[in-house]
Amino acid sequence: SVPLRPDRSVIAALPEVADVLTVASSVLGPLQVPAEAVISFEDGLPGFPDDRSYVLVPAPRDGLFWLQSLDDAAIAFLMVDPFRARPGYVVDLGDREREALG
Repeated sequence: SVPLRPDRSVIAALPEVADVLTVASSVLGPLQVPAEAVISFEDGLPGFPDDRSYVLVPAPRDGLFWLQSLDDAAIAFLMVDPFRARPGYVVDLGDREREALG
């Protein structure tokens, strides 16, 4: 079986930064991440409108990540890098999506 816990060696290898956050996670245990790693979703995610701040944590298996909520320790999503899972994958963004991304 493939472990899905965070890759502590990757987290430990992060460069020294001034602001490090300790993140509570019911799924992954306590994590320390650089403050600049926080990803904000203005409207939350579909179905989770109150959870607006997350961090992306690498899993030990290449191409897998955990998206851990900073607002609720029980919320963590296992994410797959689609470019690794589906060679030739293309993201087709409309004008509205491109504008929202800046």
